[in-house]
Amino acid sequence: MRTLIAGCGYVGRELARRLLADGEQVWGLTLAPADLPEGVRPLVADLREPDSLARLPEVDRVVFSAAPTRFDEASYRATYVRGLGNLVAALGAAPSPPQRLVFCSSMGVYDQQDGSWVDEGSPTTTDKANGLVMLECERLVQACPIPAISARIAGIYGGQRCRVVRDVQAGTATTSPGPSVFTNLAHRDDCAGALRHLLTLRDPEDVYVISDDEPVERNHLLLWLASLLQVPAPVEGTGAETSRWLAQRPGDLGKRLSNARLRASGYRLQHPTFRDGYAAIVAALDPPRA
Repeated sequence: MRTLIAGCGYVGRELARRLLADGEQVWGLTLAPADLPEGVRPLVADLREPDSLARLPEVDRVVFSAAPTRFDEASYRATYVRGLGNLVAALGAAPSPPQRLVFCSSMGVYDQQDGSWVDEGSPTTTDKANGLVMLECERLVQACPIPAISARIAGIYGGQRCRVVRDVQAGTATTSPGPSVFTNLAHRDDCAGALRHLLTLRDPEDVYVISDDEPVERNHLLLWLASLLQVPAPVEGTGAETSRWLAQRPGDLGKRLSNARLRASGYRLQHPTFRDGYAAIVAALDPPRA
Protein backbone atom coordinates (compact mmCIF):
# COMPACT_ATOMS: atom_id res chain seq x y z
CA MET A 1 0.00 0.00 0.00
CA ARG A 2 1.02 3.59 -0.64
CA THR A 3 0.09 6.27 1.87
CA LEU A 4 0.49 10.04 1.84
CA ILE A 5 0.56 11.78 5.21
CA ALA A 6 -0.23 15.46 4.69
CA GLY A 7 1.25 17.38 7.58
CA CYS A 8 3.75 14.84 8.84
CA GLY A 9 4.20 16.26 12.33
CA TYR A 10 3.82 15.04 15.91
CA VAL A 11 1.26 12.29 15.22
CA GLY A 12 2.00 11.94 11.51
CA ARG A 13 5.62 10.94 12.09
CA GLU A 14 4.61 8.18 14.51
CA LEU A 15 1.99 6.95 12.04
CA ALA A 16 4.63 6.96 9.30
CA ARG A 17 6.97 4.81 11.39
CA ARG A 18 4.22 2.26 11.93
CA LEU A 19 3.26 2.12 8.26
CA LEU A 20 6.90 1.73 7.26
CA ALA A 21 7.20 -1.17 9.71
CA ASP A 22 4.23 -2.74 7.89
CA GLY A 23 6.25 -2.60 4.67
CA GLU A 24 4.29 0.24 3.11
CA GLN A 25 5.50 3.11 0.96
CA VAL A 26 4.97 6.39 2.80
CA TRP A 27 5.18 9.98 1.58
CA GLY A 28 5.35 12.85 4.04
CA LEU A 29 3.98 16.19 2.81
CA THR A 30 5.79 18.81 4.82
CA LEU A 31 7.71 22.07 4.77
CA ALA A 32 10.44 20.52 6.95
CA PRO A 33 11.69 17.36 5.20
CA ALA A 34 14.67 17.03 7.56
CA ASP A 35 12.24 16.11 10.35
CA LEU A 36 10.78 13.10 8.54
CA PRO A 37 11.54 9.60 9.87
CA GLU A 38 14.05 7.57 7.91
CA GLY A 39 12.35 5.79 5.03
CA VAL A 40 9.61 8.38 4.48
CA ARG A 41 9.66 9.86 0.99
CA PRO A 42 9.67 13.66 1.29
CA LEU A 43 7.14 15.77 -0.56
CA VAL A 44 7.94 19.42 0.08
CA ALA A 45 4.76 21.39 -0.43
CA ASP A 46 2.58 24.02 1.22
CA LEU A 47 -1.04 22.94 1.65
CA ARG A 48 -2.08 26.59 1.56
CA GLU A 49 -0.63 27.00 -1.96
CA PRO A 50 -2.50 24.91 -4.59
CA ASP A 51 0.30 25.18 -7.14
CA SER A 52 2.64 23.30 -4.81
CA LEU A 53 0.25 20.31 -4.89
CA ALA A 54 0.33 19.92 -8.65
CA ARG A 55 2.56 16.82 -8.59
CA LEU A 56 1.20 14.58 -5.89
CA PRO A 57 2.34 10.94 -6.00
CA GLU A 58 -0.16 8.24 -6.90
CA VAL A 59 -1.22 6.75 -3.57
CA ASP A 60 -3.88 4.46 -2.19
CA ARG A 61 -4.64 6.36 1.02
CA VAL A 62 -4.23 9.85 2.46
CA VAL A 63 -4.16 11.07 6.06
CA PHE A 64 -4.58 14.81 6.69
CA SER A 65 -2.84 15.48 10.01
CA ALA A 66 -1.63 19.04 9.50
CA ALA A 67 -1.65 21.52 12.38
CA PRO A 68 -1.45 25.32 12.45
CA THR A 69 1.58 27.11 13.87
CA ARG A 70 -0.63 29.52 15.85
CA PHE A 71 -3.88 28.94 17.73
CA ASP A 72 -6.02 31.69 16.24
CA GLU A 73 -8.92 31.51 13.83
CA ALA A 74 -7.00 32.88 10.84
CA SER A 75 -4.29 30.22 11.22
CA TYR A 76 -6.86 27.48 11.68
CA ARG A 77 -8.70 28.50 8.53
CA ALA A 78 -5.51 28.77 6.49
CA THR A 79 -4.28 25.32 7.52
CA TYR A 80 -7.52 23.40 7.67
CA VAL A 81 -10.17 24.94 5.44
CA ARG A 82 -7.87 26.26 2.71
CA GLY A 83 -5.22 23.57 3.06
CA LEU A 84 -7.66 20.66 3.16
CA GLY A 85 -9.68 22.14 0.33
CA ASN A 86 -6.60 22.48 -1.84
CA LEU A 87 -5.55 18.91 -1.11
CA VAL A 88 -9.00 17.46 -1.81
CA ALA A 89 -9.14 19.34 -5.11
CA ALA A 90 -5.69 18.07 -6.13
CA LEU A 91 -6.54 14.49 -5.17
CA GLY A 92 -9.86 14.63 -7.00
CA ALA A 93 -8.11 15.74 -10.17
CA ALA A 94 -5.59 12.88 -10.05
CA PRO A 95 -5.87 10.12 -12.72
CA SER A 96 -6.22 7.52 -9.94
CA PRO A 97 -7.68 9.12 -6.79
CA PRO A 98 -6.90 7.43 -3.47
CA GLN A 99 -9.28 4.85 -2.01
CA ARG A 100 -9.52 6.53 1.39
CA LEU A 101 -9.00 9.89 3.07
CA VAL A 102 -8.75 10.21 6.86
CA PHE A 103 -9.12 13.73 8.26
CA CYS A 104 -7.77 14.39 11.76
CA SER A 105 -10.53 16.45 13.34
CA SER A 106 -10.92 17.46 16.98
CA MET A 107 -13.10 17.04 20.04
CA GLY A 108 -13.57 20.81 19.71
CA VAL A 109 -16.66 20.10 17.57
CA TYR A 110 -18.52 19.30 20.81
CA ASP A 111 -19.74 22.10 23.07
CA GLN A 112 -21.32 20.17 25.95
CA GLN A 113 -20.53 21.83 29.29
CA ASP A 114 -22.31 19.64 31.85
CA GLY A 115 -19.85 16.74 32.05
CA SER A 116 -22.14 14.48 29.99
CA TRP A 117 -20.92 11.64 27.78
CA VAL A 118 -20.73 12.34 24.05
CA ASP A 119 -20.11 10.13 21.05
CA GLU A 120 -20.20 10.33 17.26
CA GLY A 121 -23.97 10.87 17.26
CA SER A 122 -24.01 13.67 19.83
CA PRO A 123 -24.93 17.24 18.81
CA THR A 124 -22.08 19.36 17.48
CA THR A 125 -23.65 22.78 17.93
CA THR A 126 -20.56 24.69 19.00
CA ASP A 127 -19.99 28.41 18.73
CA LYS A 128 -16.23 28.20 19.29
CA ALA A 129 -14.11 29.17 16.31
CA ASN A 130 -11.89 26.08 16.38
CA GLY A 131 -14.90 23.75 16.50
CA LEU A 132 -16.66 25.58 13.68
CA VAL A 133 -13.55 25.27 11.51
CA MET A 134 -13.34 21.53 12.18
CA LEU A 135 -17.03 21.00 11.39
CA GLU A 136 -16.58 22.89 8.12
CA CYS A 137 -13.71 20.56 7.24
CA GLU A 138 -15.69 17.46 8.18
CA ARG A 139 -18.45 18.54 5.81
CA LEU A 140 -15.85 19.16 3.12
CA VAL A 141 -14.34 15.66 3.31
CA GLN A 142 -17.73 13.96 3.46
CA ALA A 143 -18.81 15.82 0.31
CA CYS A 144 -15.66 14.96 -1.64
CA PRO A 145 -15.66 12.02 -4.09
CA ILE A 146 -13.02 10.12 -2.09
CA PRO A 147 -14.34 7.77 0.65
CA ALA A 148 -13.51 9.67 3.83
CA ILE A 149 -13.39 9.31 7.61
CA SER A 150 -13.26 12.12 10.18
CA ALA A 151 -11.33 11.18 13.33
CA ARG A 152 -12.31 13.40 16.28
CA ILE A 153 -9.21 13.29 18.44
CA ALA A 154 -9.02 14.09 22.15
CA GLY A 155 -6.18 16.02 23.79
CA ILE A 156 -2.92 14.46 22.65
CA TYR A 157 -0.07 13.76 25.04
CA GLY A 158 2.98 11.50 25.13
CA GLY A 159 6.26 11.57 23.26
CA GLN A 160 7.60 15.10 23.72
CA ARG A 161 4.29 16.46 25.01
CA CYS A 162 4.48 16.19 28.79
CA ARG A 163 4.06 19.82 29.84
CA VAL A 164 1.57 19.02 32.59
CA VAL A 165 4.09 16.58 34.11
CA ARG A 166 6.81 19.24 34.07
CA ASP A 167 4.43 21.84 35.55
CA VAL A 168 3.44 19.56 38.42
CA GLN A 169 7.07 18.59 38.95
CA ALA A 170 8.12 22.25 39.03
CA GLY A 171 5.28 23.28 41.33
CA THR A 172 3.77 25.71 38.81
CA ALA A 173 0.52 23.79 38.19
CA THR A 174 -2.59 24.99 40.04
CA THR A 175 -5.94 23.33 40.63
CA SER A 176 -9.25 25.04 39.92
CA PRO A 177 -11.62 26.17 42.67
CA GLY A 178 -14.70 23.95 42.90
CA PRO A 179 -15.49 21.22 40.34
CA SER A 180 -12.98 21.11 37.50
CA VAL A 181 -13.45 20.48 33.81
CA PHE A 182 -13.18 16.96 32.43
CA THR A 183 -10.02 16.27 30.45
CA ASN A 184 -10.22 13.84 27.53
CA LEU A 185 -6.88 12.37 26.51
CA ALA A 186 -5.37 10.23 23.77
CA HIS A 187 -1.74 9.14 23.88
CA ARG A 188 0.21 9.96 20.73
CA ASP A 189 0.89 6.26 20.18
CA ASP A 190 -2.84 5.50 20.31
CA CYS A 191 -3.60 8.36 17.92
CA ALA A 192 -1.17 6.88 15.42
CA GLY A 193 -2.34 3.35 16.11
CA ALA A 194 -6.00 4.25 15.73
CA LEU A 195 -5.37 6.14 12.47
CA ARG A 196 -3.49 3.12 11.11
CA HIS A 197 -6.45 0.97 12.17
CA LEU A 198 -8.97 3.25 10.44
CA LEU A 199 -6.98 3.02 7.22
CA THR A 200 -7.52 -0.75 7.20
CA LEU A 201 -11.27 -0.98 7.99
CA ARG A 202 -13.32 -2.48 5.19
CA ASP A 203 -16.66 -0.76 5.84
CA PRO A 204 -15.94 2.15 8.18
CA GLU A 205 -18.34 4.68 9.63
CA ASP A 206 -17.99 8.31 8.60
CA VAL A 207 -16.81 9.50 12.04
CA TYR A 208 -14.80 8.00 14.92
CA VAL A 209 -13.83 9.42 18.29
CA ILE A 210 -10.21 8.73 19.28
CA SER A 211 -9.88 8.97 23.04
CA ASP A 212 -8.86 6.76 25.93
CA ASP A 213 -11.25 4.87 28.21
CA GLU A 214 -11.35 7.23 31.16
CA PRO A 215 -11.98 10.98 30.99
CA VAL A 216 -10.58 12.58 34.14
CA GLU A 217 -11.26 15.81 36.00
CA ARG A 218 -8.30 18.14 35.61
CA ASN A 219 -7.90 18.62 39.37
CA HIS A 220 -7.80 14.87 39.91
CA LEU A 221 -5.19 14.45 37.18
CA LEU A 222 -2.93 17.09 38.75
CA LEU A 223 -3.21 15.60 42.24
CA TRP A 224 -2.62 12.09 40.92
CA LEU A 225 0.49 13.24 39.05
CA ALA A 226 1.84 14.97 42.16
CA SER A 227 1.45 11.72 44.10
CA LEU A 228 3.14 9.74 41.33
CA LEU A 229 6.02 12.24 41.14
CA GLN A 230 6.24 12.40 44.93
CA VAL A 231 6.08 16.19 44.97
CA PRO A 232 3.80 18.58 46.92
CA ALA A 233 0.21 18.75 45.70
CA PRO A 234 -0.62 21.74 43.46
CA VAL A 235 -2.21 24.69 45.24
CA GLU A 236 -5.58 26.11 44.27
CA GLY A 237 -5.48 28.85 41.66
CA THR A 238 -7.91 31.63 40.86
CA GLY A 239 -9.63 29.84 38.00
CA ALA A 240 -8.25 32.38 35.51
CA GLU A 241 -5.38 30.18 34.33
CA THR A 242 -6.87 29.31 30.94
CA SER A 243 -5.65 29.59 27.38
CA ARG A 244 -6.67 32.70 25.50
CA TRP A 245 -8.53 31.55 22.41
CA LEU A 246 -9.80 28.21 23.81
CA ALA A 247 -10.65 29.60 27.25
CA GLN A 248 -12.90 27.58 29.54
CA ARG A 249 -16.15 29.38 30.34
CA PRO A 250 -17.26 29.86 33.97
CA GLY A 251 -19.08 26.77 35.24
CA ASP A 252 -18.00 24.68 32.24
CA LEU A 253 -17.53 21.05 33.29
CA GLY A 254 -16.71 19.97 29.75
CA LYS A 255 -17.73 16.62 28.35
CA ARG A 256 -16.64 13.00 28.47
CA LEU A 257 -15.75 11.36 25.17
CA SER A 258 -16.88 7.80 24.51
CA ASN A 259 -14.57 5.64 22.36
CA ALA A 260 -17.11 2.78 22.13
CA ARG A 261 -17.33 2.92 18.34
CA LEU A 262 -13.55 2.77 17.93
CA ARG A 263 -13.31 -0.15 20.33
CA ALA A 264 -16.20 -1.97 18.61
CA SER A 265 -14.32 -1.65 15.30
CA GLY A 266 -11.51 -3.77 16.76
CA TYR A 267 -8.94 -1.27 17.98
CA ARG A 268 -7.24 -1.99 21.31
CA LEU A 269 -5.63 0.90 23.16
CA GLN A 270 -1.97 0.75 24.12
CA HIS A 271 -2.62 3.26 26.93
CA PRO A 272 -6.24 2.69 28.04
CA THR A 273 -6.18 5.41 30.74
CA PHE A 274 -4.17 8.45 31.78
CA ARG A 275 -2.56 6.29 34.47
CA ASP A 276 -0.96 4.00 31.87
CA GLY A 277 0.26 6.81 29.66
CA TYR A 278 1.56 9.20 32.29
CA ALA A 279 3.14 6.45 34.36
CA ALA A 280 5.25 5.53 31.32
CA ILE A 281 6.20 9.19 30.82
CA VAL A 282 7.22 9.62 34.46
CA ALA A 283 9.20 6.38 34.41
CA ALA A 284 11.21 7.72 31.45
CA LEU A 285 12.00 11.10 33.03
CA ASP A 286 15.60 11.93 33.87
CA PRO A 287 16.24 11.14 37.55
CA PRO A 288 16.54 14.25 39.75
CA ARG A 289 20.05 15.45 40.36
CA ALA A 290 21.49 15.06 43.85
